[in-house]
Amino acid sequence: MDLRRSTPAALTSRIATALDPSLVRPDLLDALAARLVELDASAPVGWRDAVLHSSPGDPASEQALRAVVGDLLYARGLTADVAGPDLAPYVEAWSAPDPERQEPLLLDHASFAAPETLAAQYDAIVIGSGAGGGIAAQTLAESGRSVLVVERGGLPRRRDLLTDHLRTPRSGSGLFPHSGPGPEAEKREVMLGDGSWRDVLAGEGLWSNNAMTLGLSIVRQVQHGRV
Repeated sequence: MDLRRSTPAALTSRIATALDPSLVRPDLLDALAARLVELDASAPVGWRDAVLHSSPGDPASEQALRAVVGDLLYARGLTADVAGPDLAPYVEAWSAPDPERQEPLLLDHASFAAPETLAAQYDAIVIGSGAGGGIAAQTLAESGRSVLVVERGGLPRRRDLLTDHLRTPRSGSGLFPHSGPGPEAEKREVMLGDGSWRDVLAGEGLWSNNAMTLGLSIVRQVQHGRV
């Protein structure tokens, strides 16, 4: 498939403006543009239009463009040839380890109690297994008490969390993250700058996403600038 014929020149041109000059190669531009078109065809994200209609010289528009292109780059896999000269020395430290180097997962779905197997009475019920709830549950259990930990999050696959930077809670991509919240999450009412209120969904940036997963939220840091 000839990607240069299937993606508009305007799209690759705008992507190029968000990249470090050393990364502006036809093969990488075509691959990023093709991935952008593929995502827009599978989810109502609207990234293609956002990239095509980005406004040079507008700081907010340029920042949004860099965020999209940066997420596309990281989703390809963080390697020296797509990181740029400033970040290339840190690629190995920031990249996901090889599967054989990953420590085995200590919990799996078979370890969880089904609702019908739960005891009728507990000494304590802990809501959430995050930093606070997890420590409280451990302390209570070690003291001999019967403890029920209730968690609304699921157990995402580590290979998804380690590599898919398009579906992280803080990416603002419009795609639901593997670690939650998903489309079933409750709406939130947010006040805008003009004093009006509106309902926002979990996939929107105004929802202020945190991960909803088993044991503590996952926070993603975003570094602005050329990627």
